Amino acid sequence: MKTPELILLQLKTLGPHSAKMLAERLDITPMGIRQHLQSLERRELVCYEEARTKVGRPTRYWSLTQQRPR
Repeated sequence: MKTPELILLQLKTLGPHSAKMLAERLDITPMGIRQHLQSLERRELVCYEEARTKVGRPTRYWSLTQQRPR
């Protein structure tokens, strides 16, 4: 399976994840995961919600959209 397919499978089976969590599960750098997530977002296959943390930037939790893959 290609990386985007693995990301979609993880989100489908395990629900919303941060880029860092996906990177750890798939043994890929967080930056690599973010690039794939941005590509999937442009194709309207994933979306994110931001969750505030005590310190620093909000964390983006990515999930699948209702859009079907083309």
